[in-house]
Amino acid sequence: MTVTEQARKDLYDSLEHVHGREVATTLMEHLPPVGWADVARQSDIIAVRSDIDRLRTDMIASDDSLRSDIDRLRTDTGTLESRLRGDIDRLDRSIDERFDSKANMLRADLGREIRIWSLSIMGLTATMNAAVIALVSVVISKL
Repeated sequence: MTVTEQARKDLYDSLEHVHGREVATTLMEHLPPVGWADVARQSDIIAVRSDIDRLRTDMIASDDSLRSDIDRLRTDTGTLESRLRGDIDRLDRSIDERFDSKANMLRADLGREIRIWSLSIMGLTATMNAAVIALVSVVISKL
């Protein structure tokens, strides 16, 4: 129950009526003023300080733990980055080797095709030369 100023005045008036002004004033001065329910006692302040100290300790421990976790993550990230670089380098070499191998195979195939076409053209040229000679021979014999 909250004590109001009106309730305090009524109490004072009643005390004054029964015991007199001096006794009523003395008794009222021993009562805490209105609103003292909101005032912290020293034990409340000590309890709050204790809670703050406990929170500070917990925060420091959490901060240390977080720093440790961050350091561990940095180390793990560095390790993973090194592994990834190694994998990328190996993949690069593998691609280069496969590309070089395929390029060499294509060069060999192209060389074979060029030789085949060259031989075909040479054969065709020889055939055409023989046909021209035969045709020239026929024409000369008719003259």
